[in-house]
Amino acid sequence: MYKADNKIKIIGTRHGEKLFESLVNREEMAKAHDLSGYYRIPADARDLNYNMYFSEGKDKVSVRAWQGHQKENKFFYVTKGDFLICAVRIDDWDNPSKNLPIKVFNLSDRESNVLVLPGGYANGIQANSEHGQLIVFSDKSLNESKDDDFRYPADWWYDWNILNE
Repeated sequence: MYKADNKIKIIGTRHGEKLFESLVNREEMAKAHDLSGYYRIPADARDLNYNMYFSEGKDKVSVRAWQGHQKENKFFYVTKGDFLICAVRIDDWDNPSKNLPIKVFNLSDRESNVLVLPGGYANGIQANSEHGQLIVFSDKSLNESKDDDFRYPADWWYDWNILNE
């Protein structure tokens, strides 16, 4: 039943995010209003329907693990510091195997990447720098997410002390 082969992929920058500064890009010019002497460019107000929260690592041993969702997709973006994010594809939500393969991702504010984690996975997060900041987006509301929330012990799949020894 939950054997979908969803892939995890880093999709890069979000809409509206600029890697290089320019006065006006092609998409903005297409919407711009010429007001004789200056242009008015309407804001990009698309609703992404993301639920969002911040996670802040107070020190290098801050660990949040393990939380999973059968249907909810998560999007991770680092605004400050470095984070280790581990993911496992759950085989049985009530009694998952302890030897599931772990996918490990290192995210940093030095790279503007968004990690997309589809439903069907549990994730664990560790701050790898003091006072790191991670934004987590979701495609479900808080009410929808409550019925799709599975928690497991922090040491179930990964030894988080490896980086701290």
